[in-house]
Amino acid sequence: MTEIIITILFFPVYLLCRWPYFRLSRVGPDTGFYVSNHTIGTGKWRFSKGWNANYAMCSKLLPDAFFNLIYLKWGHRKYGFVWRLLFSVFNYGTAVLVGLVVYHALHQAPAGYAAGLICYGLVSTEPRYGIYYESADQFETLFQTLGLLIILLDPLSPLMVLTGTGILLFNALVVKLTGLAAAAPFFLGFSIWQPGLIPFFILQIILFAAGYIGLMLASGQNPIKLIVTELRHQSYYGEKQESYLSLLKGIARQFARKMLMIKYQMFSSFYIPLMAFLGLVWVIQQPLSNLHFLLSLYFSGLLLQQLAGFLPMWWYTIPVLPGIALLAAFGVYDIWLTGPAGWLILAILALAWLATNVTRVWRLDMESLHNYVWQKHLRVGLRNMELCRYAPEMEKIIGDHTLLVYGDPSPNAALGKSYDLPFQSAKWYLDGMVPGWQQELHKRMLNNPPDYIFDMLNGYYCDIKAVKDNLSLHYTKVGTWPVDSANFNLYELKEKKTDLYMNVDFESLKVSNPVEKNKSKMEP
Repeated sequence: MTEIIITILFFPVYLLCRWPYFRLSRVGPDTGFYVSNHTIGTGKWRFSKGWNANYAMCSKLLPDAFFNLIYLKWGHRKYGFVWRLLFSVFNYGTAVLVGLVVYHALHQAPAGYAAGLICYGLVSTEPRYGIYYESADQFETLFQTLGLLIILLDPLSPLMVLTGTGILLFNALVVKLTGLAAAAPFFLGFSIWQPGLIPFFILQIILFAAGYIGLMLASGQNPIKLIVTELRHQSYYGEKQESYLSLLKGIARQFARKMLMIKYQMFSSFYIPLMAFLGLVWVIQQPLSNLHFLLSLYFSGLLLQQLAGFLPMWWYTIPVLPGIALLAAFGVYDIWLTGPAGWLILAILALAWLATNVTRVWRLDMESLHNYVWQKHLRVGLRNMELCRYAPEMEKIIGDHTLLVYGDPSPNAALGKSYDLPFQSAKWYLDGMVPGWQQELHKRMLNNPPDYIFDMLNGYYCDIKAVKDNLSLHYTKVGTWPVDSANFNLYELKEKKTDLYMNVDFESLKVSNPVEKNKSKMEP
């Protein structure tokens, strides 16, 4: 009963911490990768038509459904607020699970439950970990924590262990494929500890493989093609300006960058990470038990998952948040046991957290808030903010017609207009992933030209003259809006000619300044 009361009382505080971020623009840097052009254009969600099915290893089924169905239900104007609100409720479920893990690890101590619930609730409001991006990583925390909790309840029970590992595989299947790395240590550890489970583990892995292959085939995907596309994706980002490095050294360099990023995230808001350090000391001091064994498997999985994620994207670190909160809860509980002096210390830290991490954020204007949340995508975040400001005027011009975007993959979702492409928008990141993508785009344009073309940054992306010269599609500028160091430009199709010779093998995507192109490649 005590735990239920704590859960109810803390929920308004948790929402209070997240509420300022509901003001963010309705689209963010990654919106287009989840809300597909097919969804926008047809009003129907089909996983097979989106980015995740075609270019992300046919992974992220559950997050894809979540974001697309919210978009369909509430529309493009309310989308950003609603997904942040609904995900907050979902994320609170992870907070409850972290509290239960600590509760059972500390032999059903109510104070331990409160510590776990609050520590995760607070750290999962922090924008420095990328939690306000649309991303699959946000969903992993619940399933991975649930798997750990079920195994912790009785690690000697084959049923509980298999249920826990089954949930970890389910996470990898419908949320994100790199979740396999988080599950691997549990399979290895329990195969050594309880060899009798090995046949059941093999059966689980076979069922997972069958489910994954079935998902790919149902989505009309070629498994070999998906693997090649993903390898190109990783290679393209991994090279950047370090093509002289070997593959192994390149992976090591990226992993080191990710660890430095996590270090920055933790030290930039040190209250709960400090408690996590104290909690780690507390765990080390305890007599060896099943808890140590399970925590070693859990944290080994998180480490492997960070390596498997490869790229140092901020939101890739989200799965570590329950681990930080878990250790922090042990530290908080240890201080709590010291009595009134410890209670006073915790109260002071809680007030300091609210002052520096919540009260200050409430006072930020919109631009400062975007700068704070999207630090690693600063220019993209601010462009999306400006895009939403200009959206009503643009929507009046476009009406119910089709819109092809050159630039960031979010204007379609922001404006509620689309041109049916699986790769969302024309931008440089496709060069390494899908050689020949421009030819595919131009063939589509010949057969069914978009009514409007949106150039996200004037002079950097769309070559309107090349489109005219090669496809005989005549677009004229009908709107321009100042943003960043350039402009948003909107072009309308005025004339389509039929020439004897049409050329699809040309570049309509351009970056006028080679130096700027190199800088662009450094931007995730």
